[in-house]
Amino acid sequence: MSVGLIGGPPMLPGGPQANLLHLEFGSGTTNYGRDRIALSLGGGMTVSNATTYLDINSGGSTTSGDAAMFSTWTYFPLDPIYGIVGTFMAGHTNEAATNSQCEFGFALANLAGVANPFVEGIFFRLVLQNSLPTLLGVVASQGTESAVVLAQGANMPSSSDLHRYGVEIRRRQVFFSIDDLPVGSVVLSKGTALGANVAALQVVVRVLNTGTASIDRHLLLADIAVYQTGGNFNMPFSHQRALAGDGSYQAPPGFASSPTCTRSGGTAGTAGWPASGQAQVSGTYTPTSAPAKASLGGFYLTPAMNNGTITLDGDIPVFSYGVQAGSATVVGRNFLCTGVRVGEIVVVAGASTSVTILGLILGINSTVSATTTTEAATALAARGIVLGQAPFKATAVAGDFFPGFSVDFSQAPLLIPPGNFLEFIIRPRNAIASNTLAVTGSVAFMGYFV
Repeated sequence: MSVGLIGGPPMLPGGPQANLLHLEFGSGTTNYGRDRIALSLGGGMTVSNATTYLDINSGGSTTSGDAAMFSTWTYFPLDPIYGIVGTFMAGHTNEAATNSQCEFGFALANLAGVANPFVEGIFFRLVLQNSLPTLLGVVASQGTESAVVLAQGANMPSSSDLHRYGVEIRRRQVFFSIDDLPVGSVVLSKGTALGANVAALQVVVRVLNTGTASIDRHLLLADIAVYQTGGNFNMPFSHQRALAGDGSYQAPPGFASSPTCTRSGGTAGTAGWPASGQAQVSGTYTPTSAPAKASLGGFYLTPAMNNGTITLDGDIPVFSYGVQAGSATVVGRNFLCTGVRVGEIVVVAGASTSVTILGLILGINSTVSATTTTEAATALAARGIVLGQAPFKATAVAGDFFPGFSVDFSQAPLLIPPGNFLEFIIRPRNAIASNTLAVTGSVAFMGYFV
């Protein structure tokens, strides 16, 4: 294996690219589930999400052996033809600290031994070398490291700014860049394959005290992105977003880690997916305003469909999911709905007097969860998409059902901007005072955040 400060192609060369991962920090909330991050702490070192970045060693540890590392659950392939690129918008402080180092890039994480050297990996290392702050480009293969000095002393990237660090992995060569300018590479010798023992690596970020540090070293992260260059060019954009973790099933980046189909918070009537063992309840059905479950679909149960309980021809928002609004520290994401599945609507209490018809409607883009919003300069009323009708005879008994169906919007997705609502609305018709019909059903929304 040989090393050298040789020029290389620019990061992210022209041609098709697939976005495999995009993590954003600085919202005050680290979304470990959504971001697929495993956090491991050694000794007294800590990590916190500040207003503009993730601070590795936020508590300022200088104790020997202390370490903090996070790694992605996802592994990224070392493709024999196509390159993998990782970019890190990062900063650092106290770069002259002795007995301490920062590392970030790709490696096999050892969460059981957070301070252990990486056996396999390609990463940046910030360390004091020859009494000078130094940035190294490192390749670890089968436990042996090769490194090239990328910057040192007065040539180090300014610690007062965030910089875009990039590493591009190929089977025979690794290229490093700072702010999109190539700064060095590591070339593997003939007969040695990069990652000879592995086919994929994780994204890793670590601060480690190899001894008692003279001052606390910090690594500050604003965002991380991973791309594959040249390959996967036939992968639809929606697939790329799902691969990056932006699917409709979980909260978008920057927000608390959670499913979008909510679990019970103690009241099954407010959950899209009640906790295991918890009975489903209908809750209150009020035209224009309730139950309005803040869930992107799930199960629902109605009370008896009579005009003493449910107003005839009243629009009832069963699910009312508000797309998370942005703020000064969190980027709001659009939700693109590519389809909806309306599950079987099953009778749980038989009808007694009259035919009942349930109108099924999607409400799009209202600025509030109620269905009666008046259009104004600062407010949007729901745009309605009628999905169909579910009729039930006067003789319907428990166990009868209306078949489920799907509606595909993939060729023209429904756009719901940050702060707006996507609603599933039921409109009961022909409900008379003595009717006892009650039903249960389900709704699932497909799509992605972007």
